Amino acid sequence: GESRLPHPEAVVPAFRYLVRGVSFPATLERSGRAHPPREPLVHATLVLTHPRDVWFASLRGLELWLMGALALTALGVVLASVLAASRVTRPLAALAETTSRIDLDRLEADFPTARDDEVGVLARFMTDMVHRLRVGVDRLRSAERRATLGDLARQVNHDLRNGFLPIRNVVWHLGRVAREEPDKLPGVFLERESTLDAGLKHLEELAGSYKRLAAESPPEPVDLARLVRRACAAFPVTVDAPPDGALPPVSVNPTAMRRVVQNLVRNALESLDGSGIGEGGVTVTVRRDGGNVLLEVVDDGCGMTPEQQQRIFEPFITTKTEGSGLGLSIVRRLVSDAGGVIAVDSAPGAGSLFTLTFPPAGPEATP
Repeated sequence: GESRLPHPEAVVPAFRYLVRGVSFPATLERSGRAHPPREPLVHATLVLTHPRDVWFASLRGLELWLMGALALTALGVVLASVLAASRVTRPLAALAETTSRIDLDRLEADFPTARDDEVGVLARFMTDMVHRLRVGVDRLRSAERRATLGDLARQVNHDLRNGFLPIRNVVWHLGRVAREEPDKLPGVFLERESTLDAGLKHLEELAGSYKRLAAESPPEPVDLARLVRRACAAFPVTVDAPPDGALPPVSVNPTAMRRVVQNLVRNALESLDGSGIGEGGVTVTVRRDGGNVLLEVVDDGCGMTPEQQQRIFEPFITTKTEGSGLGLSIVRRLVSDAGGVIAVDSAPGAGSLFTLTFPPAGPEATP
């Protein structure tokens, strides 16, 4: 038969001890089959019940907690990655920006070298590289100047000999006439006077060209728009420049810069067809480009071949039948001395565009 446990109330406390910390709202205990009390208990059954909605609510709460923990962990990882990346990408972006401003005409770069990580090592390496590049460029320019002086000496000798040759021939002819037919000397002199004048004029032009190779006075802040308007006043060109004071000043020698502008304008006019004023003519523009000031001279003239463009700034190279070929070489030197850069874009029959780029000098400009 069936028999109840002698102390069934002890089962629940014992089970609660085993599963302490877990709340059970309802319990039911019932004895299993058992032998008479004189024999030990064979088995007992403990039935526990728990509401299903409470159980599912507990599971949902656990799932939400786990999902929140995972989301917070992922967010923390993302934030840590962004912070770590920004510590690297920002300095690298600064290095890239500084590097983009470097060219052979401007080798002044200030890389941040205070960092102790790999970026700092890279910045110090680039600073040293720019320094060595600057030294190399200075040596190259010094060698170029020495080579140019040698070429100049040979060219001066050649030009002087060619310049004096017609004068010497005229003098020799006049001397022979004076000895053999002195009464004809005045007439012969008048006949050969134009040859003498042409030879002397050629020598005078040579002297002026070589004089331009001399050192210029120190640069000063100049309003480039104002200077260009004054330099182009005597030429039939279109000037597109902002009002005085609208652009930051550039550090140049005013006399040298007027020479640069007039040389470029004169070359542009000479490249036009007919009388020198072709359709469209020549336009001189002064404008701002980012932090720099640009001077552009564009013409609708005959243009240049790629080979001519490559050598156009070399001394004694010219595309004209007359002239010494020193003009654009001097222009490039004067622009470079002012910290600027000159570039040319041209094509045969499509005209030419000369672009001069200057960094700003400061907040004040001279008239």
